[in-house]
Amino acid sequence: MRSGWPATTPAAIVYGAATPRETVWTGALEELATSPLTGQPGVIVVGEVVGVRALVAGLAAREQDAMGEVRHGRH
Repeated sequence: MRSGWPATTPAAIVYGAATPRETVWTGALEELATSPLTGQPGVIVVGEVVGVRALVAGLAAREQDAMGEVRHGRH
């Protein structure tokens, strides 16, 4: 935040990325130090890109629902 990032900037920490134990913490930059797994190795992501995860998850869920409708004959 000393270098100009607002305290409310979205932030995320990805622990165990691409493993079955993957965990993602999201919050504001000012909350980063209070992440429940502080001290564990992880990848820190800062900025609006943090919101992309929720967008992608929502799109994937919609696609999965649509595929279910096609398989069950609902168009």
